[in-house]
Amino acid sequence: MKKTVKKSFLPQDIAIIASVAAAGMALTIFGKAWSGVGVLILLCWVIMVPFCMHGYRLEGHKGIFKLKEYTFSRDDKSSILSYLTGENDKLKLQPWKPGGGAIVEIYRRKGDDKMLARYFDYAEYISGTEYPLHEITPGQVSELKSFTNEKQ
Repeated sequence: MKKTVKKSFLPQDIAIIASVAAAGMALTIFGKAWSGVGVLILLCWVIMVPFCMHGYRLEGHKGIFKLKEYTFSRDDKSSILSYLTGENDKLKLQPWKPGGGAIVEIYRRKGDDKMLARYFDYAEYISGTEYPLHEITPGQVSELKSFTNEKQ
């Protein structure tokens, strides 16, 4: 199955990774007394690289996006999907229930009002089903946010 969303490095991630690598190499090469610390920093750098991906590249869209997730009840699946596709103008949801099992992922590009959203169901996440991305407005995002249990 082809993935439509891939993790990527943000410019901030690249800057941090490069500075840690440079510090480790500098201590290892130039400081005889500090070469052990330099090797330890380089070891930390090797371990940290796979965990520093905080951006997302979306198939068919240019640029790097950031991700924000909102949790909802799985019982509201049809209402959320019709809202994301634009079939309904208003979102009508049941009160949030703990362990609801549904996530709406919002991908946003810095300096751009273009946002993309995707519904994700925990049960289907395990089997690898991906729902399509839908372009939404900032107003739709704020309405989705108003139905979550997160502190504003």
